[in-house]
Amino acid sequence: MIWPDELPAAWRGALSALTSRLSRVLSIEPLGDGGVFLSAGFGKSQVHLSADVWIDFETRRSAIDRAEAARREGHPGQVLGPATVTATIARRSFLAELSGFWAESQRGELERQLVQASDCLTEMSLSTVESRLAVESTTEVVTLDPSRERSHRLLMRAHT
Repeated sequence: MIWPDELPAAWRGALSALTSRLSRVLSIEPLGDGGVFLSAGFGKSQVHLSADVWIDFETRRSAIDRAEAARREGHPGQVLGPATVTATIARRSFLAELSGFWAESQRGELERQLVQASDCLTEMSLSTVESRLAVESTTEVVTLDPSRERSHRLLMRAHT
């Protein structure tokens, strides 16, 4: 992932320098005092985070699961919060300067979860007669994926 095209001849030294820099960054006082550090051994390195660290990708995955569950169980009032959290995080750009399989797969996951969140918001809005929000969220999905039939059906329902 660090060198997607070709492994440089001096990759061991470059990786060692990168790990050393990362270790220095993570050892600054506010992070170290907060329980964040890098450990290395047996050919691998691991970043340790304190329990109260908020990771947007983890939050997004958990939120879309909660939104989908609330939608399936017919609890529209419990959809708005988690679906909005998912959509907000999924709309952010993800390492725009990075290319390669891993970065592209992460961007694909973000887009899929944005579509899921928008579907949840649309269905919640339709069940609570908030057609304007339904039109807005479904229009965004139709723009992202113009060939997605489900989105067009939801958009027609919202306009109706």
